[in-house]
Amino acid sequence: MDNLLLIKTQEIVHLSLLEDENILDAINTFEKYQSNLKSYIESEKSLQNEILDEINSSVKIFIKKLNDLANNYIKQEDYNKAALCLSEVIHYWDKDVYCVMNYIICLYKLGQFDIEDEFLEYLNTLLTNNSNCIILKDLGKMYARINKIEKAVSCMEEYLKSITEDKITYEDYEIMGSYYNELYVHNKYDDMQNVFDSIDYLLKADDINPTSTSTTKKIAITSSLINNCQLGKIYWDKLFKLTPPKKDDLFEYSTFCLKNKMFDEFYKYFDFRFTKETKPLLLPYPKIEKPEWKGEDIFDKTLLVLYEQGFGDTFLTYGYSSRLTKLAKKVIFIVQDEIYPLLKNNEIGVEVLKYSITNIDVIDFDCYIPSMSIPAALKLDESNISVGSGYIKADNKLVKEFKEKYFNNNKFKVGIAYSGDKKQPLIHRNIPVKEFLPLKEKFDNIEIYSLVKEVSDENKKALKTINAIDLSNELTDFSKTAALIENCDLIISSDNGILNLAGAMGKKTFGIFNWYYIFRWFDLTGEDVVWYKSVKPFVNTLMNDWQSSMTKVIEEIKNLQKI
Repeated sequence: MDNLLLIKTQEIVHLSLLEDENILDAINTFEKYQSNLKSYIESEKSLQNEILDEINSSVKIFIKKLNDLANNYIKQEDYNKAALCLSEVIHYWDKDVYCVMNYIICLYKLGQFDIEDEFLEYLNTLLTNNSNCIILKDLGKMYARINKIEKAVSCMEEYLKSITEDKITYEDYEIMGSYYNELYVHNKYDDMQNVFDSIDYLLKADDINPTSTSTTKKIAITSSLINNCQLGKIYWDKLFKLTPPKKDDLFEYSTFCLKNKMFDEFYKYFDFRFTKETKPLLLPYPKIEKPEWKGEDIFDKTLLVLYEQGFGDTFLTYGYSSRLTKLAKKVIFIVQDEIYPLLKNNEIGVEVLKYSITNIDVIDFDCYIPSMSIPAALKLDESNISVGSGYIKADNKLVKEFKEKYFNNNKFKVGIAYSGDKKQPLIHRNIPVKEFLPLKEKFDNIEIYSLVKEVSDENKKALKTINAIDLSNELTDFSKTAALIENCDLIISSDNGILNLAGAMGKKTFGIFNWYYIFRWFDLTGEDVVWYKSVKPFVNTLMNDWQSSMTKVIEEIKNLQKI
């Protein structure tokens, strides 16, 4: 056996290692093999052409397999291994646009943003003389995956302009619709036009292919963002005819149903919040051996109510406690630690427990219910779903203490809550403090109190502009928050927590809602928000047009002061 043939026997080693996904060993063995071949050229000049052929052939085979493996890793979202493969591939295919794009995706996912920027610059040089319009679509997909949504939209727009209309597929329009929806979120819900553009492209996709389940679902979900009930109903019905709905779809449908007062359908599907595949809701106790209460007779049983989701939801559903105590022998309500001091002493007859120190295994109860499932168990509808008011009361001692400290004046006292928990992404609820300036300009006898716990530096400056009293240092627990609210004549809030607490206390409250608002506020057309009779809704005429609501608020305050 000649030496060249002996060297060739080593080729199977790095290929076998690659098959076993031993990437580093495969790369090291491959590079050693290449080095051996190149060294052999020096000693065997007569075999130079044959050796060069073997070098080129082995590189082609190995790098292609390595690149294919990288693509599979990217599909599996294993970006570490994908990047490891592509780091070697790029040494041989440095002009391959798709290889570079995939590497950029890996760098972004791995948080290597400095190197990502350098490779983006390099990619632009590769694209300078590239006239293939198809690559624009793939470039858009890359930008979408690295969260550069404006660039994704731009690439896709350029692609659609570069081809004739008869060559545009429904997938092209659906991709464009999806990008505009992502742009809406990426821009912090600031530009509603992005949602309308999204719907326009999705409807174009639907015209081309009316049987696409993905397009149909996207239209159904997006219709809620533009408050189009009729369009939503058409496409939800269509989706359920096209395909058996998934759990995520049924949950989304339930939210649509509540916002459109379809209570039976809402109750039927809302429990999918616990079992949906995308971000399922987790109860504070994942495994409960006792049965869930669904509305059956429990006159001789102890019912355990579990908080779920945010503080506002607990304030709201706690309002059903008086009804539950009439149905069950005993009612126990486990609440968040932050709420416990406020609710532990109550006149309703409910035993309130603090989550962090409660061992559910030692509690004597017969059945349980997640708090947001109470309306379903009680079979409530628009006529009786209101929780009433005054079922949460502030501590009299704290009320008097804060009155002497902040509220001992003859002015009309207005508490404002303009933003919520920074951890929550619902920034379309946040009102810039400067929007409250008309309160100070129109009224001489108003004192404004800020009821926001975490105040940004920008808002702190704005609070000084409107001469508002910043109470953030006092908002250490909800007992104090309730006492501060009790001292106010009026609460103006876009924050869910403060709005629900004020409503539960029966305090006169103006709820300010953006043009698009979440499904739970299912009817904001009347004099109250249905859940609470003491909360009056004001809905922006346009997205983020807070002045349209503030103008109405000014008139309402004028009417209040005449009484």
